[in-house]
Amino acid sequence: QDGVASAESTLRSLKEKLGSADAALQTHQSKKKELELRFADSMRQAHHIQKEINAKVQSPELRTALQTLLKNHAVEIEKLELEHRRKADQALLKQKNMEIEKLQAQLGIRDRMLAEHRELLTDGQLSALAKQVSQRPSPSHLRSPSEPSQGSPLRR
Repeated sequence: QDGVASAESTLRSLKEKLGSADAALQTHQSKKKELELRFADSMRQAHHIQKEINAKVQSPELRTALQTLLKNHAVEIEKLELEHRRKADQALLKQKNMEIEKLQAQLGIRDRMLAEHRELLTDGQLSALAKQVSQRPSPSHLRSPSEPSQGSPLRR
């Protein structure tokens, strides 16, 4: 019983962590969309400025320097976008790992409960239970296609 209670406590804790990870993921997703829009706008502005530089700046040295500066800023913006994507991917990975931990905890609880039930049952009860389960017809959704269908139990 103590093992099950401990596992259930762990499961509750994991569910809370998963909820906060979900909220963080939603925040990251909304920030990602906002940054994508800002990035696209910045790139449009960069192309517009580059056209203006070519049209308005007469000095080839100054034009080259301004274009280099513009490209540098574009690379910095792309770097920031990639960094944000990396953080969002990390948050998603963290959420998935927490979900795996939660499911593993649930499996642990199930295994402990089954072990406790096995300990409570006598050998005779176990064999009788196994016999009942083996004689029980399988549900239609679990039946293999080669097994003939016996029709709906309501129509018998």
